[in-house]
Amino acid sequence: ASRTAEWMFQELSKSLDLNQKPILKKVLKKPFSGIKKSFWLRSKSLNLFMPALDRSQSRLLHIALFAFAIILQYCLFHTYVTREISWGFPLYHDQSAYLMDSYKMHENILNHGFLREMKDLILHRLSPQGFMLPLEAALIFFVSGASRVSALNLNFIHLLLFQITFFITLKKMTGHWKYAWLGGTAFYGPGGIADFRLDFAAWCLMGIYLCLVVYSNAFQSRKWSLISAAAGLVLILTRFISSVYLFGILFLYLSILLIHALINPARRKEIYDRVKNIILSAFAMAILPAIFFWFARKAIYG
Repeated sequence: ASRTAEWMFQELSKSLDLNQKPILKKVLKKPFSGIKKSFWLRSKSLNLFMPALDRSQSRLLHIALFAFAIILQYCLFHTYVTREISWGFPLYHDQSAYLMDSYKMHENILNHGFLREMKDLILHRLSPQGFMLPLEAALIFFVSGASRVSALNLNFIHLLLFQITFFITLKKMTGHWKYAWLGGTAFYGPGGIADFRLDFAAWCLMGIYLCLVVYSNAFQSRKWSLISAAAGLVLILTRFISSVYLFGILFLYLSILLIHALINPARRKEIYDRVKNIILSAFAMAILPAIFFWFARKAIYG
């Protein structure tokens, strides 16, 4: 980010000929210097807190710190939910509907068994939005009890999985554990971590999918391309409309790669390997959702 800010300022200087306008150059340089300084201070502060350790010690230290951060986050999350959220009625219609679906699924599994409930769900009760989140909540209720706090714990699990994936991806990209701490996350009210609806889970799953795509070096690794497809599959089953985003992005990237292969013959083999992995990944993501889309076609188009 620091180098990018410096490069952006240099390009802006050239295009506006700022060397001939010293006052304007001084005014415009401030925000870019601020970006550079803020990232320098963040990375410098990490150096102050991280002692010189060998590779294995450094790895254990960062894993321990990350585990502590997760425990602290959950304590804060659980305190907030029990103090501010769970005692009141659920706000927003969507949240009430998904909670009701989760409770019904849980009761049906208790009374009729998991397989019979899945059969009935697929044949008669598939939602046009997606079904994974209420189903996951219904299963979590067997561990922690059927309650709103348990349902919201599922949001925290999605966040936890996203943070782990994001942390590991940043480690791979930068080559250093300390820079993995530079990542951040965002939260909103409606659709946020304390709101039981599809938005937050889909947001986390989309983040996991993108991290895994980056980890695969943009579909260069077949193994990680298929693992990213598994994350994409869960995302689509959680929120059906996500298939439009995922396949739209893949189609656009595939088109860019094919154009690049025509322009740059020297890299065709590498590009074609990526193209094959993208097609394989898309196929793996499409098979199972296509079956559920067929059974949910009346709900989707009705």
